[in-house]
Amino acid sequence: MRKIAGVSFVCCVGILSLAFPMKCHAQKENDQFDSFVRGQDSLFTQFADSITNQYGAFVKQQLADFQKFKEEIDRYWDDAVYPSNKDYVEYSDSFQSRLHIDFEKGDVRASVLIDDPGAPGSFEAAKAKLTGELQRAITSPGRDKPYELADGAGEIGGRALLAGQVVDSRGRVVNAGQAVQYARDVIASAGITADTIISKDNRRRIKLTGDFKLVPDHLKKRAREHLPYASQFAKQYNLDLRLVLAIMHTESYFNPRATSRIPAFGLMQVVPGTAGRDAYKKVYGVDKLLGPDYLYDPRNNVELGCAYLNILRFAYLKDIAGDQEAYPCVIASYNGGIGTVCKALTGTKSLSNIAGSTKGASSDELVQQLNRKLPYQETRDYLNKVLERMALYNEWAR
Repeated sequence: MRKIAGVSFVCCVGILSLAFPMKCHAQKENDQFDSFVRGQDSLFTQFADSITNQYGAFVKQQLADFQKFKEEIDRYWDDAVYPSNKDYVEYSDSFQSRLHIDFEKGDVRASVLIDDPGAPGSFEAAKAKLTGELQRAITSPGRDKPYELADGAGEIGGRALLAGQVVDSRGRVVNAGQAVQYARDVIASAGITADTIISKDNRRRIKLTGDFKLVPDHLKKRAREHLPYASQFAKQYNLDLRLVLAIMHTESYFNPRATSRIPAFGLMQVVPGTAGRDAYKKVYGVDKLLGPDYLYDPRNNVELGCAYLNILRFAYLKDIAGDQEAYPCVIASYNGGIGTVCKALTGTKSLSNIAGSTKGASSDELVQQLNRKLPYQETRDYLNKVLERMALYNEWAR
């Protein structure tokens, strides 16, 4: 790599595709819901089946949208990056520009492609676009359609995703009015990286990239922003606030536009057709299929996430007496499914045996048993992360 006039040049020829793992989740399995539907009268069953069919069509469309989105990205870019629970990603300008916010690491990166490097003024035009992408990172409230181009449409109103999380060289918070100057300062001080790439269409392009870091305590700043809802609904649904915050941390890193391909949306990664549907029925008494626009709203998302945790704790796992013993099962169920947890503890998916199998066991013993017997490594990791992260929020649980 070498820098010329503030620009670092690297020759990178090749194609890099990032795998997008499918995530196991509590909402994947819902034997109790299936049993409930079968027990209702035929009219209600027809209605429920209609919503289930709507959800199937919704999932199918989401997968089709993602596949089309992926094909366009792979066509132009050598390093495909897709939206995820921790990554907010936007492509714009016919897939020639990209904004990527890593909410776990606090990294913000903007990139633009120069389609015809030999054209007069192409570099300056791309540099101007790059400045605009860095500016938008600071001011954008996010979008409600993760697999569409972000060309000025589909933005959700409200607070910017990175509000209060970007500071200038003097430590002052950068607001919307200062975003352009901050973007220019980033480019002037850190320079621009220029990579020569060749993608699937076999065209040579130049990729310009500029980046900056969020403040070191960005996670806690976002957690504090969503603390009022977390506190309200933790109390309403008789949950430990630390549990709610640790699950939000692990599910989305407090990214309100978090998206997974299950599909799941928002701070607590609620799946609209299963856990979202069960939780909405608990809260509002209505069987309804929810869309991303509803679940991206932080209040809605935290309300339904907490309602579903309440279902796990006080319906499915009600026979486990203490929260300390129940919470490891609740956490693992939120990720891997209540049936999976039952089978790990009892050898069957029947809830009737779970109280007896856990009686007399301490919380630590249950965690050890779940770590031995849960079939999914992701669920085991998830359980341990949430339990560890609960301690990060002790100060807010008093």
